[in-house]
Amino acid sequence: MFDVIDMPWDWPVEVNYHEAKAFCKWKGQGYRLPIEAEHNVMRGPQISTKKGTASDIIFQKEIHANINCQYGSSTPVNMFPPTKTGFYDVFGNTWEWVEDHFNGLNGFHTHFLYDDFSSPCFDGKHNVILGGSWISTGDEASRFARYAFRRHFFQHCGFRLARSLTDKVDLPARVVDTDVFVLGSGVQANKIYLDNLSVHHVKSTNTVYNYDTLETLEGILELEFGFRESLAAVITSLCWSYCNHYHVPTNSAVHLGTATGRGSFELSKHFSQVLGVEMCGRLIDAAISLKSGQQITCKNGKDISLNDSYNLDRIIFKQLTWVSNEIDSHDLVLITHLDRVQNPKAWLVRVWEITKPKGIAVIASKDGSWNKESLHHHLSPKLKCVSSQEVPFEDRDGESNAVVTVWKHK
Repeated sequence: MFDVIDMPWDWPVEVNYHEAKAFCKWKGQGYRLPIEAEHNVMRGPQISTKKGTASDIIFQKEIHANINCQYGSSTPVNMFPPTKTGFYDVFGNTWEWVEDHFNGLNGFHTHFLYDDFSSPCFDGKHNVILGGSWISTGDEASRFARYAFRRHFFQHCGFRLARSLTDKVDLPARVVDTDVFVLGSGVQANKIYLDNLSVHHVKSTNTVYNYDTLETLEGILELEFGFRESLAAVITSLCWSYCNHYHVPTNSAVHLGTATGRGSFELSKHFSQVLGVEMCGRLIDAAISLKSGQQITCKNGKDISLNDSYNLDRIIFKQLTWVSNEIDSHDLVLITHLDRVQNPKAWLVRVWEITKPKGIAVIASKDGSWNKESLHHHLSPKLKCVSSQEVPFEDRDGESNAVVTVWKHK
């Protein structure tokens, strides 16, 4: 790995996506990168998955690929025999860039115990890399591995040159066309250079990205700040009553699903520290803007700003897509977004951990689907429900009812 050697011309290059594309362009008409489907065809016949783990290259007794750190570096691309379809190095040595954007396959869903680093990459800014590299181990070396990186990434990434013999090939190059709002940057342009392929535009399978639209932002701002008895105002007032009733300390509170911040602002009147957590970039951006003293003008011409009744210095807003370890335990845990998260169980599994022994967790369900019975399965091993009630609030339909439950440690 650290030896100085002559240029090994039969070794793979390590380049980023842009450099790989530039080489294809330099080679001339028809040259391009493969798509994900082509890479799977190049692998040739594979052992049936009915064989279980034996069907995966990483579990085979003889591995004819440079994976699992066998050699400590790249090796010649023709060091191992080709596949039955005639292609060398489809597994190991270096990852291979393909044209498809990283996205979930049909039926994709996350697991509540999995720190999901895939879904955030379903943004149209990450291309799929396949095959693994010499340093890939475990699931990264699996034949089923689908990984991705931003296009400027080049560590252990190479590419395979493909050529189309006709002007335009009808191949399923899947391109994510969902506009993704990035906190601090907004929606960034995402230019696609696939002139010689038939592009298949698809929506991101990350439900948060599809939910996080300008229309959603306008609607949430109206729901939170457009009504005197909005759900956020009613629930936070209830939380204060619950804290008094159950003798809960008021040192800190966390609001999961803070949206544009109304709930966190209200909690700052009573708690010394408030953490507002939100998944959606546009929503948390609005909350931060309001906290900084800015005024937001909605499409209907209404201006939204904060009055001086809030203790803004007590509030911190964070954009998180799950309950990460950086969320400490709090006296009050308020959850109001289970109706719009990708995996509700992932948000519920750690509620007991982030609720202090003398604290309470309050869960509000706007449509009533998350009630005492539906939450019991997720929370009962550690928490018990001490209160459940229907609470009226104002919205566009006039008056609606939310279900609010309160949970304490057993």
